[in-house]
Amino acid sequence: DYNENGIQGFEQKVGAVTKRFTPQQIVYGHSFNPYDDLGPGVSPLQVALEAAGIAKNVNQWAAGFFEHGAIPALLLHTDSTLPRGEAERIEGAWNRMVSGVRNAWKAVVLQGGLKPEVIQPPVNTLALPELQAGGRAQIATAMGIPQTMLEDAANFATAKEHKQSFILDTIAPECEMIQEVANEQLFQLYGLKLQFRPQDLDILQEDEEQR
Repeated sequence: DYNENGIQGFEQKVGAVTKRFTPQQIVYGHSFNPYDDLGPGVSPLQVALEAAGIAKNVNQWAAGFFEHGAIPALLLHTDSTLPRGEAERIEGAWNRMVSGVRNAWKAVVLQGGLKPEVIQPPVNTLALPELQAGGRAQIATAMGIPQTMLEDAANFATAKEHKQSFILDTIAPECEMIQEVANEQLFQLYGLKLQFRPQDLDILQEDEEQR
């Protein structure tokens, strides 16, 4: 809760219960927001959500496709005029005959001049692996994670270099932000100081020794 005079407090809502806290009761910091100096910034997760949604939908489509016997979307059509209610009856009967993995290899006999027509593009033309790889790349970029940490690196040296980059370019700046707000708003009141020391990690110490 903030206005032109700064942050006035914080509210937490759990169901119908609302609790209010003063700025002195909360240790808080926020990601950079170019449009707002006080309000919360745009989180990496928020940036990654669209790509994550694509990956989720691809997985759900693939699961549903095989769950229903890997049968593509079909259109049943006939040149004859169907009596009232017959289309719904045929649709229900068709779904019972072919839906599900257990019916994947059943023979189906169509009557009344019905003809099935596939209206779904072939699975191998849907570029599902490319969609998944593109989504993974966008998520990794948004979260500041080198892709080689999520897949096989070209070689050990490259993997190690990217892991160091992840620590120095993503983890360390996050630590500095947390450390700054925690010291300013909490620890210095008790004569204490929080300090992250990523440079003491073994993977960075090895690099220092080589220097």
